[in-house]
Amino acid sequence: MTFSPKPAGPEHSGAGFHTNFSTKAMREDGGFEEILRAVDRLAQKHFEHIALYGVGNEDRLTGKDDAPSIETFTFGVATRAAAVRVPRECERRKKGFLEDRRPAANCDPYQVCCASARMLGGRGCGHVAALVADIAHAARHDALLGDRCLVDAPLSHLCCRCAQKCSRRA
Repeated sequence: MTFSPKPAGPEHSGAGFHTNFSTKAMREDGGFEEILRAVDRLAQKHFEHIALYGVGNEDRLTGKDDAPSIETFTFGVATRAAAVRVPRECERRKKGFLEDRRPAANCDPYQVCCASARMLGGRGCGHVAALVADIAHAARHDALLGDRCLVDAPLSHLCCRCAQKCSRRA
């Protein structure tokens, strides 16, 4: 098994760690404007974030095979070729989330989450640490139990993945 961004060579698609995220404001009515503001902030930090998004990512982010180019920040609705995309349904409803398609499969998820939280004006190190611990906890369960929704899960609750109090939670 490998987490290489381009495990099968240049003629095959790569392996990414696509990261979906939102804030409460993005999920509320009129949240699409907040999504667009976040996209603008992501564009301003493109190369800073790329440096955190995994070793060998330049082999995957070529601008070919439905992958964005590492050289240019792009945004789109319902397009696999964009660096950051928003699902068509989110555009239609004018609220929802965005997907950062740039992180590689071998990225450090803590770095990716922290970069996103800082870009969004996170509520300080404690909040970022709790958020990252929650995401890492969920990722461990995904590997064992499959994907389950964490939308609006409070950080101080029982883990919605295993229904037990998580030692990493506040």
